[in-house]
Amino acid sequence: MRKYNKRTKMTIGIVIVLLVIIVIIFSLFIKKAIDIDKVEYVVSSNSVLFDSDENLINTTLEGVIKIRWGGDYYLNYNDESYNLGSHAVVYNTLNSNISLYGTYYEVTRDNEVYVVEEEAVIESSINSRFFKLDDRKYLIIDRTIESEDGNFVATNYLLVHLDKSGNATLLNDKVSVKTITPTVLKTSSYTFDIANEKINFGGEDIDLKEIIGSTNLYDADRYDLNDSGNDSEEGTTGNGSGDGTGSGAGGTGTGGGTGEGTGTGDGTGAGTGIASGTTQGNNTGFNNNYSNNVSDNAVSQIIKATTTTSIIRVTPSIGSISVDYVIYDPDSEYTSVYVEVENTDTGNINTVYLSKSETNVVINNLTPSTVYNLEFKYNTSSRSGIVFDSVEAVSTVLPDMYLSVSKVTSKSLDYVINFDSNYAVTSGQVQIFIEGEAVEPIRDDFSSMGSVNSISRSVDISSFDVSSGDTVVVRLTSLGFNTYSTVSDTNDGLVSYSFRY
Repeated sequence: MRKYNKRTKMTIGIVIVLLVIIVIIFSLFIKKAIDIDKVEYVVSSNSVLFDSDENLINTTLEGVIKIRWGGDYYLNYNDESYNLGSHAVVYNTLNSNISLYGTYYEVTRDNEVYVVEEEAVIESSINSRFFKLDDRKYLIIDRTIESEDGNFVATNYLLVHLDKSGNATLLNDKVSVKTITPTVLKTSSYTFDIANEKINFGGEDIDLKEIIGSTNLYDADRYDLNDSGNDSEEGTTGNGSGDGTGSGAGGTGTGGGTGEGTGTGDGTGAGTGIASGTTQGNNTGFNNNYSNNVSDNAVSQIIKATTTTSIIRVTPSIGSISVDYVIYDPDSEYTSVYVEVENTDTGNINTVYLSKSETNVVINNLTPSTVYNLEFKYNTSSRSGIVFDSVEAVSTVLPDMYLSVSKVTSKSLDYVINFDSNYAVTSGQVQIFIEGEAVEPIRDDFSSMGSVNSISRSVDISSFDVSSGDTVVVRLTSLGFNTYSTVSDTNDGLVSYSFRY
């Protein structure tokens, strides 16, 4: 028998170990390939989707989506295989469900980004959503989508694919449009500046290029209408942004203050004996998931083109919610159509009926600054309570208001509250806090002042236990206006103003 020396034995051992590792890796590779091959998703008939070259696919029979090694999705349908790319968006034309396959980055009004993976089904396009799919690829979900100039209107969902020059292809089951100028799209809750890749929910712009990056080369100063937008074009562009700063307003004395904010800000000059510092005023705005961004003309076009029973637009106001809808009942099957309105604070549910001959209903007698859930149903002669749409977390609003401190001295603090001119304020209370603690006098009450649209008050602070550098907050904690009930928020305030003493 041949004998091996120590070095040969070590070499053989290493080779055996490497072979074992290779076998394990290959086995894992095979297992993963088999597992991937087992994953499949059924695509129902009457669905619409696009292949990787943006060609429209309509299904009249069931199909199956499978994942192949490398991550691309493929549709097996009617003895054909279609490459869908790394993302697939499937729209069901019967129930308006939207199914997502792949990895999506959902952007919310709170500037949060949530990752949605594998399969996700969105059952109602009345709830506004926004996703980034990939570099220069986006998905808008909303019942109403309109260009800022009003020349483009779409419904339910829209795929937006940018080229490197800032032009975009807009796709869904009914439209295929190529933009030739920078375009801004509006939905019920946000605007999307396509070329600049920025979304705005009513506050500051959110830069979408910061989410997984972007190869967009659009530059407003060098934009060329004749540019074909060929993605092979090379070039560079700089991105810049400007920040506005507010300036101290009002107040007299030796101190000074600066406002904080983007674009504009209101500050306060500090008076005698008050240290300089920073101030910040807050405007309530309409802190809401739904707004009246989309024009009435766009809604009218959508209503005329809709051939299913649908909710088109939800628009909240101070004490009411307006709903634009379509009742499509050619065979007169519906005995009644209605919406159940749930007050999430009290749990009370009221029923409001929708007329078949109308396309709008206003839900009245609601409480301002309150969240409601809406569930839309219909009855037939054989069935009751059939849900055809739902909208969650619709908040009635407050009048637009702004609180600022106009003057501070060692003895007094003057504040001003301006309200929306459409709503006369009849009562309210202001709470002052120092370093997070309520101080005496606890509240400045202006309940007996009559109906006004602006309040100017002066508060004696000579007895306050306040030191240089302390944070002082003036907070409107309750408000009554017109014929609506009083609303209050003792924790964060309806609107507030803070500054450094």
